[in-house]
Amino acid sequence: MKNKKRKRSDSFSKKPARPVNCKRDFWRIKSSKIFYVAARIRELIRECEHLPRERQHEFKAIVFSQSIWRAKVALEKQDIRTADFIPRINLRDRIKNLEAFRSQPDVHVLLLSNQGSHGLDLSFVTHMFLLEEIWDKSLEQQVISRANPMGAKETLTVEL
Repeated sequence: MKNKKRKRSDSFSKKPARPVNCKRDFWRIKSSKIFYVAARIRELIRECEHLPRERQHEFKAIVFSQSIWRAKVALEKQDIRTADFIPRINLRDRIKNLEAFRSQPDVHVLLLSNQGSHGLDLSFVTHMFLLEEIWDKSLEQQVISRANPMGAKETLTVEL
């Protein structure tokens, strides 16, 4: 009998994010706050569409959550394009998504989890939505300071 070594299962970190199927996933969501945030973002995007062309890119929002896939489903249901900076997406794709959020005028929302709460400069963001209360107040301050660093000239609106 051979002594077989068992491979360590690190597949969680290497698995690609599963695509969101709105028809299948949408009905599992039981959070009125997520629906409120999606509707509020849709409303803010519509307001920006009435601005002159050179100012339309000014609305950028971060949605921060521990269970980010629910927010992704609700936002997709509202036809809102998102950039994802979330676990289960490799670093190269996260950086590419961050650049798309920064530079593309039709990508208004960055989905952010704990992974993105450190080391990012998101000082161009105008709105931040925290989907659930963050019990660690230092983490909450860290998340907010990503978009509102000391000395920032723009106003950041944070909705809890």
